[in-house]
Amino acid sequence: MAEKSDDLYLPNAVIGRIIREALPEKAVVSREARSAISKAASSFILCVTSMASAHCEAGKRKTLAASDILGALRDMQFSSYESPLLEFLENYRSTMNAKKASKKNQAQNESAIKSQQASEIINLENSDETEKSEPDREGTSKTVDQQEKP
Repeated sequence: MAEKSDDLYLPNAVIGRIIREALPEKAVVSREARSAISKAASSFILCVTSMASAHCEAGKRKTLAASDILGALRDMQFSSYESPLLEFLENYRSTMNAKKASKKNQAQNESAIKSQQASEIINLENSDETEKSEPDREGTSKTVDQQEKP
């Protein structure tokens, strides 16, 4: 699993950001308090993950799903988090679907532009060839250089 116990903790920058967002602007948090918050958050995450893994195994699956996490939180008496987490999950999925659709539209637009540019190049090449050739008396086309001079 983790080589050192420090590997189990969240990065200090993440902990600092969470603390700043949760507390008033002028609040000061000691280094020891940050460390305690980090340990508590890591323990909570490990506990939820462990219980979610049990839900996953009970469902005879190998991949944790959102339903496993929500089930673990219900089992741990944290059902009050279910509604905000479901809302966050829905927003996340909507954002990801919008990004996916945007990339698909962008790829289709780029493909259409390349196709149009290729058609224009072919049309230009064809028009250059028709300008160079003129029909001779037998009805076959010869370039201006190939025609016999009278």
